[in-house]
Amino acid sequence: MTISSTKTRRITMVRGQTFSFTETVRDAVTHQRVDLTNARVHLAARTDMKSLPVIKLTSEDPLPATWRAGVALETQSGETLGDYTVTFIPADTEDLIALGADDPYFYEIWVAIDTMSDDLIPVVESTSTFPDITRSQLDLYPEAGAIP
Repeated sequence: MTISSTKTRRITMVRGQTFSFTETVRDAVTHQRVDLTNARVHLAARTDMKSLPVIKLTSEDPLPATWRAGVALETQSGETLGDYTVTFIPADTEDLIALGADDPYFYEIWVAIDTMSDDLIPVVESTSTFPDITRSQLDLYPEAGAIP
């Protein structure tokens, strides 16, 4: 299985806003929805692609140090198979500089899928990590009236 890494998105939001969006992970070859049952999804936003992340959101449990639980895997069946939802809360952006599209942040999302053993005691045999959304733009504005 290979997840397509060609998706890019542009988010426009106000600093200190609660903002959510849902994405669907699909196989790059078959275009079928990917089961995320044993997956972890991570988002990192940066001032530029070479800097350290200023926002780090994940679905991982337990949480890694300095990350926040801002990604939720949807029920992995039917119309929500392969879906995850990212939610920014006010604390994620309230202290960031907000200059809109003139000085955007950049973010990427990647998916780590564990392959589990078929034994009675489930053990992670391997983990594959795929980019889902690459080098995308986050335009952060200081207040709602500033959004063009």
